[in-house]
Amino acid sequence: MPRLCYPYDSQLQDLPCPADQVSMANSSTVWQNYTCSISEAGMCTSIGRLTPDMYEQLVATVNISYALEHYAPPLLNLQNCNFVRDTFKNITANHCPPLEHHLRVVNAGLAVISVGVMLCLALWIVYANRPQREEVFAKLSSRIKSSCNGKNVSCSNSNIDLSSRGTTPKIGV
Repeated sequence: MPRLCYPYDSQLQDLPCPADQVSMANSSTVWQNYTCSISEAGMCTSIGRLTPDMYEQLVATVNISYALEHYAPPLLNLQNCNFVRDTFKNITANHCPPLEHHLRVVNAGLAVISVGVMLCLALWIVYANRPQREEVFAKLSSRIKSSCNGKNVSCSNSNIDLSSRGTTPKIGV
């Protein structure tokens, strides 16, 4: 049974297949000649080296290898977006030279927008932790109520001085 040809040398350059090996393109048809008929016990009953299960596994492996060999390079180009860069270079160089200027303007606009969003986020973080006006007034009113509850002093508006300098009320001034 012929072995499968490895199409590359140690430097990953194309290597022609020797005569005693089979290429990936026709390996399934050549190896089909080496399959045998099997009994119920799974043993070969006719001439051949491969059971049908082994043949199917070999063909599936060769199909996967063939797909990786032929479809991996274009997929790797998709991974790092080389095709997009090459396409825009081709368009701007050969078909529409002013497009390069417009693309730079769009990129500058996107950069300004992203800086603005980052600045808004930083300011939001800084100002989100400051106490709100309602919270300050709530603390002030709770202090006033607590100072009036346990005393015999009448807590009328005329007796409480809410000066703008401090947050503690002065009672009876």
